[in-house]
Amino acid sequence: MKLEKIPGWAEPGHMRTLKVIGIGILLLAGCGSDGVTIENFAQKYAEAICSKNFQCCGASELADKTMSTCVTNNQLLIGALTASINESKAKGRANYDAAKSGTCIDSLKAMTCDQFKQGISANMAACMAFVTPNVAQGGACTQDYECTTGNCAGADTSVDPPVDGMCGEAITLVPIGGTCGGSGACVDGAYCETATTTCQPHKAAGTACTSDDECVNECDTATNTCTCYSGCDIGAATTARGTALSVLLLGAGLLVRRSRRRRRANG
Repeated sequence: MKLEKIPGWAEPGHMRTLKVIGIGILLLAGCGSDGVTIENFAQKYAEAICSKNFQCCGASELADKTMSTCVTNNQLLIGALTASINESKAKGRANYDAAKSGTCIDSLKAMTCDQFKQGISANMAACMAFVTPNVAQGGACTQDYECTTGNCAGADTSVDPPVDGMCGEAITLVPIGGTCGGSGACVDGAYCETATTTCQPHKAAGTACTSDDECVNECDTATNTCTCYSGCDIGAATTARGTALSVLLLGAGLLVRRSRRRRRANG
């Protein structure tokens, strides 16, 4: 997923997703037991997902990619996310749990390559736990992760200062096999298949695809195949403010897909 495809990179929910590039394998110090501070999270997560890319993905998927660029790009992206979380904390709208963020990173590092190729959303539960919402329905918000309902409606994070929205009702997601045409949004682990307008499971690496939405990680448009590679390519200038929180971890699989679905569901 290239950053320019995410308007202001907005995309939250409980949290959202990220994508990366890299070369080589970094051995990271354990994170779970001591926890990871919000100041260190971007670096630790970027190193972990980039290491998995270069450990598990094939040569063709890693062509023209380097570990250092992978880490830099993802650290920049996630740094905008943690800046947003800090703003939410300052307003009393969300909390950050250092121990649970360490568990999130450890769960990504512990994945086997077979699991990684099936999509890093497998460790989503661990990663969605380190930010907790404090705002009930009807309260002011700028991010979905601030709301106990997981749905912040009407906020505008593309301006400075951002314009508050209001926490709305939780959105009902369509199960696999259900109709998702119109404003329907699929459950985690699924996408809305255009041909049938039904929610179908995300496709693993090596499967034919036409867009990132179909894949557990992302779609290589050069080969029209879902790739093992996960993370963010920065292809255009962005601002942290414009990004708001929209992208949390892919392995953490968090933010991006949920937000995208939520925007569709809201019309």
